[in-house]
Amino acid sequence: MLTNKTEEMTALKRFNFSVFLHFIGRLLYRTFVPIILLKNWYSIDQVFIYLIGYSLVTVLFSILSIKFLSKKRVLLFYILAILSEILLIILLIPEKINYLIFWLIILAEWIYYSYYYISYNSIVAHYTSKEKTSKNLWNLGIASGFANIFTPIVGALLLMISKNLFSVVAVVFLVFSVIPLLKIINKDINWAHLPKIKIKDIRYELFSCGIRSWIEFWAFILWPIFVYISGFSLIYVGIIPAIEALTNIILLHTIKNKIISNKFRTISKITWIFWIIFISIYRFFFPEQMIFTNFLTALFFTIFSLSINADYFEKIKNYQTYYSSMLLESVWLWSWALVATITFFIGLKYGILIPVVLATIWLIFSFKEIKK
Repeated sequence: MLTNKTEEMTALKRFNFSVFLHFIGRLLYRTFVPIILLKNWYSIDQVFIYLIGYSLVTVLFSILSIKFLSKKRVLLFYILAILSEILLIILLIPEKINYLIFWLIILAEWIYYSYYYISYNSIVAHYTSKEKTSKNLWNLGIASGFANIFTPIVGALLLMISKNLFSVVAVVFLVFSVIPLLKIINKDINWAHLPKIKIKDIRYELFSCGIRSWIEFWAFILWPIFVYISGFSLIYVGIIPAIEALTNIILLHTIKNKIISNKFRTISKITWIFWIIFISIYRFFFPEQMIFTNFLTALFFTIFSLSINADYFEKIKNYQTYYSSMLLESVWLWSWALVATITFFIGLKYGILIPVVLATIWLIFSFKEIKK
């Protein structure tokens, strides 16, 4: 752990700036990857294979590679993940079905999800003391939130004008996001010498992260696909993450000092869960009310997500960061694969109701935990 506070603050500022640049580049295209595959003449079934494929492969290789990666520099794998996204953008350029390219796209996504967020979570955990957990998560939320406000809409406009221009702009920002990391790349943030946390000690936190990931996947990945195949333009698809980001920033400023309170976290999580049940049912009967329901979905998701993350990072402090991050990543991607598989069989229309089931399960489990 760093002992020099100035050095720690400098490293965090560089990391925050890298996150900001990374998400500008990533959010230009992230929402549109399944839609670009559809535009490149892949079927909706193949899009689901892509979503399920990279999710399952990521979980498998994250678990298998834990012993190897925990001995290496986390930031190196963080940079590798960014480079894999550059490869992904290049692979999306050809406007025809090519199964070699299709599987390479899944490979690029596997590399990204295997390394970026595990490294991201490890870095956050390393530079975060228990009393600073909420503050650091708030800062990172603001960095990604500002990047997300206009970027998806700009991405939609660029994609409508020229896919090549769209690709070049995204790649430029991803490359620039690596530069701030080069001065902190030699820091040891694995903490491989520390003990691994026991899964039973974070069972509830992992369960909450899983439910959050299930709902997130439907609300911000599958929902844009539903919007697109329902006949809405790319601009409407770009509005979905943009509304989420704007709502996030407003809420982040509002709750900046409240997220520290355990009572506030509990109340906010329960409130959002009831909210998502209502919104999912409303969306099922009135799917055309897209902008309205996007705003309502995002309204409490940030608070719910930050509350869960704060609970988790406080629990894993003083434990091996890569292992703890791998657990979170595995739960997250496994949840994505499961939701994508269920939706593949029941269809996008009925998949809108999946968050209702998940939210109900979380409420039942959470009330049992509260009574303990």
